Amino acid sequence: MGLQPLKNCFGIFSQTEKRRIMKLKSFYSQTCAVLMLFFLQAPVLNSIAQSSNEEELQNALAKSYVASKQTKDTAKLIALLHPKVRACMNEANRPFFDGILTQYLKTFPSGKILKITITPVASNNIPFLQALFPPAEMFPYPVKPTHDIAVNVELPSNSADSDKGFTAMLEIAEDHGNWYWVTACPTDKGVEYFKRLQQDTTRQ
Repeated sequence: MGLQPLKNCFGIFSQTEKRRIMKLKSFYSQTCAVLMLFFLQAPVLNSIAQSSNEEELQNALAKSYVASKQTKDTAKLIALLHPKVRACMNEANRPFFDGILTQYLKTFPSGKILKITITPVASNNIPFLQALFPPAEMFPYPVKPTHDIAVNVELPSNSADSDKGFTAMLEIAEDHGNWYWVTACPTDKGVEYFKRLQQDTTRQ
């Protein structure tokens, strides 16, 4: 048995071997550092990518809503509703959904979209219709909105508010990776209340 294996066992190396070991240590250290940096950044990069994709889908929803209003396409508007909202639509609450789907169809501006603003809402936020038409029990939401969208649409130049534009508001929520328009599914009392409001508006 030669002396070299014994020297290695006791950590006795030549200068050449020491230099080779130091190079290997340096290589492994750099490799470990790069891998550690990658694994640390991966969740952050994934979160940024997910957030970017989420915003693109939300913007696409806003644009589809405006396009459907401008073309007076109620079938497409229904398709934009959250699946849980569509599931609750029935003959009894038809007056309510007919009302919100046809709202502003005649007067919705045909101009281009000037700005889309997306705002997350707090989990305890009161949805729009519940705040507008108390008591809230008459206008339950099958799914609570998580974001609000304000879409500013260009008005004709001869309009009194042409410098401000027209702002459409949407409450939205996600379902299986897609984003949808969210609204209430009113009770029978809620539907009657809504019908009375429409009648009062028609008389004015």
